[in-house]
Amino acid sequence: MYGQMIAWGNWSVSCLLTGAILIPVFGVSPLFASMYAVGFEGGHGTAAGLRESYETLGEPTYGDIAVTSATIGILCGCSIGVI
Repeated sequence: MYGQMIAWGNWSVSCLLTGAILIPVFGVSPLFASMYAVGFEGGHGTAAGLRESYETLGEPTYGDIAVTSATIGILCGCSIGVI
């Protein structure tokens, strides 16, 4: 149950922040909402696997951003897990 709450929370927060702030203020694509969840939940393998899909959807840099999100997720997990 806890894992489902975290997973749905990741998607909810990223979609809400993208829709409420990033799209109106910075004009990013709605696809940007998937970067946080793909990186944090899926990790490097999922982010690298979705790179071609992002390119097909017209956002060639989103694959790199997803891999960066996965790296930040690992660093946060290690540093917060130690505390």
